[in-house]
Amino acid sequence: MRKIDQRNFIRALSLASLSVGAMILPPPVHAAPVAIPGISTLQDLINAGHSGITIGDKNYYDFTYAGAPLASASPSPANPAPTASQISVTQPDASIQGFRFSYSWNSTTFSGNNQDSLISYSVHVLDTSPQNFIESVGLDFGATAGGGILDNSTVSEKVLTLDGTATYGTLNVKEFGPGNPNNVDSAAFDLPGGIRDLRLTKDIAVHSSSTTFQQGFATIAYVDNTFKDVPEPVAGSFLMVGAGMLLVRRRKLV
Repeated sequence: MRKIDQRNFIRALSLASLSVGAMILPPPVHAAPVAIPGISTLQDLINAGHSGITIGDKNYYDFTYAGAPLASASPSPANPAPTASQISVTQPDASIQGFRFSYSWNSTTFSGNNQDSLISYSVHVLDTSPQNFIESVGLDFGATAGGGILDNSTVSEKVLTLDGTATYGTLNVKEFGPGNPNNVDSAAFDLPGGIRDLRLTKDIAVHSSSTTFQQGFATIAYVDNTFKDVPEPVAGSFLMVGAGMLLVRRRKLV
């Protein structure tokens, strides 16, 4: 049997403008997260202000954060969301552009509270070469959930114009428990050509509820936000969204 060239096969699918595919992607594999010089927490990135930090050919700046419930709320919550100083920041991998935001987000019916964190920031490509722009934005996470149909760990991210007035697309990763067909490990959004500036807003949430038979839980250990300047076609599920293409990785059923 003649071997099919995967790259050309995927390109042909794209050109055919297929709105939905049925191929499954394996979970992404990272070597190991690496430290960012001078940055250890989300608060460090916030403190960098409008100047931000430069990694490779990109400047990341104007970080903001909001969490709920607040530890300072009255009455004091049993399970407050993390502060920006409690969320650690690394690169997902030395070869990958982007950030890993790490914290033990968790919700159980024993704690009595869910947690929600909203992180926003801007990205600018420093290299002005015509061929150098952001091709795609990726979102991955490590999460668990279980106990009932209402238990879930989710991250929803809007990929926006720099001024935040228009949305290129939305990425969603979600975990509802082992074997749930709606689980999504990671997603990537292909941008229109020539984009050098973006505003990203991600909502990290864990939710749990009790059931008749057992207590529910939901956790998120980390959230990876990645950027690619050169698209790498891969076999996966395809969904056309506006001017871009959304690639979705789903967990295998167990």
